[in-house]
Amino acid sequence: MARILLLGGHTIQALPVMRSLKALSNEVIIECETMDSYGYHSRYPDVKLLKPRYKYDSPEYLDFVVDCIETYEVDIILPLFDPVAEFVSKNRKMLEKHVLLAMPPYDIFMEGYSKKLLMALCRDNEIPHPRTVGINIDSVVDACAYTGLPALIKPDITTGGRGMTLVHGENEIFSVLSDTVRDYGSCTLQEFIPAGGRQFKAHHFRALTGEYLASAVVEKLRYYPENGGSSCCNRTIEHPDIVSLTKKVLDILDWEGFADFDLIEDPRDGIIKIMEINPRFPACIKSVFKAGMDFAEIYINYCLGKAPKMYTCEPDVFVRYLGLDFLWFLRSADRFHASPSWFRFTGKNICYQEGGLDDPMPLIFGTYSGLKKLLDTSFRKSKAGLRHSTTP
Repeated sequence: MARILLLGGHTIQALPVMRSLKALSNEVIIECETMDSYGYHSRYPDVKLLKPRYKYDSPEYLDFVVDCIETYEVDIILPLFDPVAEFVSKNRKMLEKHVLLAMPPYDIFMEGYSKKLLMALCRDNEIPHPRTVGINIDSVVDACAYTGLPALIKPDITTGGRGMTLVHGENEIFSVLSDTVRDYGSCTLQEFIPAGGRQFKAHHFRALTGEYLASAVVEKLRYYPENGGSSCCNRTIEHPDIVSLTKKVLDILDWEGFADFDLIEDPRDGIIKIMEINPRFPACIKSVFKAGMDFAEIYINYCLGKAPKMYTCEPDVFVRYLGLDFLWFLRSADRFHASPSWFRFTGKNICYQEGGLDDPMPLIFGTYSGLKKLLDTSFRKSKAGLRHSTTP
């Protein structure tokens, strides 16, 4: 048995991770931003901690995490949220004095996490990707010449489509760029890939030796908002070409640990292109767990130096995020023509991100938290998906 600290345990991806870790007789300690969250009300954690109001990049937060490690005699730390993944990578040398972990060094982490740096890596290595370049007020003309128009202004570091704006001309860029930089930090300009192609995720766990302990591919079937939001219905698939393509990127980076790719099929040429790397388990990871590929067990065994097991990922296992899928149903013109049917709620190959009958409380409190966020104007604005510039 190991004592495992999950940072960012309030997230929805904490649910299948905790379920797996407890089934393996581990002790689970979670850190949550709020009590009104999925992870905090799960029945699986042994200890629940509320995060103080420290910024993730502050010395006070590092002291808090180290104190948790020492107080609860933690063996392994596993981050489940982008800010804590960056925190663990940035403080890797210091944390490794206390616990086991599987994260790339910070320079490698940022080369994969930064959209600008990742797209530059893809460009230099002839890996399919949308044309992307860093942008500021002084480089608008050159950036447009490279990406073409229309294009997307995208924060370099963000999740869930936050801050993306579709622009059709240089004047539009000038009108929105300063506010986007103020709200989200440095930005890129990216070639706009029109709707009509499929979207995918690729999950890998890569050992420092270069061995892949597990790989899986998921197809996004529905997402909300439809113009660039979070996925709300996904399925596991077999796609060797996506596996090979994304492995090439991790090999160039010399990545260690888990990585999740977002990819999109360009309907203009049918080419599947890499969009970004998420350096932690994604919200939709439950479908892969249910399909037979337990990335939590893989992470723990790797940290403990145990011999790797063989895993297979069964295709056509579906996961739904019922809250967002309900919003999709309310807004989508395809509500009665979706495949799989929106009205198919049960089956041995269907599961739900928010939990199940074995752990029902996260669904209740997670939904409550979600409703509170939807009533918050700033949160709704951040999750509105792809924005369109209003400049004529």
